[in-house]
Amino acid sequence: MSTSSESTGATSLRRNVAWALGGNLGYAACQWGVLVCIAKLGTAADVGRFALGLALTAPVITLTSLNLRLLQSTDARSDYPFSVYLSVRLIGTVLGVAAIAVMALVLGYRGDLLSLVLVVAFAKAFEAVSDVVFGLLQKAENLRRVAVSMLAKGVISVLAVGLVLRLTGDIVLATLAMALCWGSLLATYDLPAAVRLTSLRPSLDPRALARLAWLALPLGCVAGIASLAVNVPRYVIEGDLGATALGHFTALSYLFVAAMQPMLALGMAVNPRLGRHFVTDLGAYRRLTWQTMLIAGGLGLLGTAACALFGRSMLTLVYAPEYAAHEVVLIWLAVATGVGFLAQALSYAVTAARRLPEQLPIALLSLVVCAVGSYLLVPRYGLVGAAWAVLATEATRLACLGAVYAAAVAGASSAARPPRGRAVHVPGLRAGQATEDDVRLSGRASHTTHPAAAKRMIVEITGCSGSGKSTLLKEVLRQCAERGLPVATAEDVALPGLPSAIRRHPTLQNLALDLRGVGETITLRRDRDFLAFAMSVIRRDTDRAFTALSACRGVLRKLGVHSVLAREANGWHAVLVDEGTIHSAHYVLVHVNHPPRREDVEAFCRLVPMPDLVVHVAAPLERVLARTFARSDPPLRRRSKEEMERFIRHAYMMFDLLMSHDTLSRKTLRVECDDDDLGAYRIFAKGIVDRIVDGSASAPRIARAV
Repeated sequence: MSTSSESTGATSLRRNVAWALGGNLGYAACQWGVLVCIAKLGTAADVGRFALGLALTAPVITLTSLNLRLLQSTDARSDYPFSVYLSVRLIGTVLGVAAIAVMALVLGYRGDLLSLVLVVAFAKAFEAVSDVVFGLLQKAENLRRVAVSMLAKGVISVLAVGLVLRLTGDIVLATLAMALCWGSLLATYDLPAAVRLTSLRPSLDPRALARLAWLALPLGCVAGIASLAVNVPRYVIEGDLGATALGHFTALSYLFVAAMQPMLALGMAVNPRLGRHFVTDLGAYRRLTWQTMLIAGGLGLLGTAACALFGRSMLTLVYAPEYAAHEVVLIWLAVATGVGFLAQALSYAVTAARRLPEQLPIALLSLVVCAVGSYLLVPRYGLVGAAWAVLATEATRLACLGAVYAAAVAGASSAARPPRGRAVHVPGLRAGQATEDDVRLSGRASHTTHPAAAKRMIVEITGCSGSGKSTLLKEVLRQCAERGLPVATAEDVALPGLPSAIRRHPTLQNLALDLRGVGETITLRRDRDFLAFAMSVIRRDTDRAFTALSACRGVLRKLGVHSVLAREANGWHAVLVDEGTIHSAHYVLVHVNHPPRREDVEAFCRLVPMPDLVVHVAAPLERVLARTFARSDPPLRRRSKEEMERFIRHAYMMFDLLMSHDTLSRKTLRVECDDDDLGAYRIFAKGIVDRIVDGSASAPRIARAV
């Protein structure tokens, strides 16, 4: 029975992939046919104006659509009925069309260009409503109906645009004919297909609509930002090189829009199964993900080879000889598309794992990379520079999505089984301090050895830069390993299974922590009072915008990681955090031009999420200044020495105020590190480990001096 069921499932998957591939390829070919019609029957400037209309409307409609189709198809638990999805899509589409109209007027578009933008907006609106119906059919794995609709839409688009352009030569009328055809197909074919599965009566439940919109908002923002990133090079090309150059770049780029269709078809088929496998069978989820990645990589290599071998002749045949002059641009776009295939495959797996919030900062980072790359490269290298900007964007997406996927798999694995004693990662050990064997937890250490391990303790080590925190943390980890005490670092819990290549690179590890922390904070919306207080103080006292952004990022990261530890660290005896929520005071209360205020310290202590034990590492101010200035990466290293010293003095004053507050003093262990004697650090670490073993986080503060 099992073998028969698996065979039937495999056949069904292959059939759905075939239908989805046929529909997507046929539709993409027809959309490419529309572009060829405009290029053959009009001019390159007409292609550029049509591309500008798409570039202005696509990001807005994509954003307001909230990528609901992807959410629908992976909704394995049927959390929301179709009526809710339909209502959210209709509301978003109306808002999107209105926003496009306002934007076009504000940008000063008038006459034929304004008419073209509005007509394209209405065409995209009809397409958005059809898309939510496709999501319903996709969830039911009825991709044949979706494919037929897409093929019909593509064919009538080519016929309408070609016929009207041939008769009138007017690109606006040709686009209007295409929009009317899309609306007619929605009314006569797509909506009747949905009626056979469920009611089309929209939902009027405001709470359900709001919940779904809030859930889908990160995914919609990701899709909207991704669409914007795709179009950013086109905005720069149109501004610097003109409409004709934009027409050339769009014609070349659209070849890869068509090439993306096999990946979209594959995603339509595998998304529902990825969602089910992540819930029920993690092994199958990983296997299907890697199969999808292999297919994506193969398609990318095939496309790049085809462009390198036949690019010039293909451009001459399909468009015109003037397009063939950009053969090098075509090859670089093929490379970028291959990297994009891999990123797209990973995005399916990440979405199925419901890692939605993490995708928003990834999309923002990709947008920044694309904007900066386009701004720097297009004016200097022309269309080749635009292709390089696209490649940099896709490579950024791939790297970040890979880190999120690894974290999702590791998190699901750790949730399925309790943690056991294992090697503790101690970065930066020097010769003579400890070896890997010295810091390995005994395999015999278990919860039977330490009955109190059922309730974990979060221990934060904090203090000024240069006070000796890192040295003390290494010694605490070493002594925990010697005692067979199952402890973890914040990175072990928040980023389980992170590849060692990333962990050895501080910048990549910090980026992964940023993604996890910010995503957690956005998702749970916990500690909103503290977050509001922190942001208000940062806005009030920070003297530079970049410094304020960095401080806000630091606060979001600390809050998110603390939330992850509080939820996922059970089973460890203790989790050691190097600079946690208490250390976020460094971002909130310490500024170059303003000493810390007592009223702000009071509010901070009242609102901040607390660890179970705080280890405050202190040293004389002169020692802190000397150690900090000797570092290769001191805080505010781009500022003058006077500003850096003033900042450090303010931080020193802030920690004195903070740790003397009643709320913190009751759970603070103060360690005075006046010199670099490793023997003294061993004594301090022993006291901290004793406190962890006893599980005593609220004993009176112990002051230690050398």
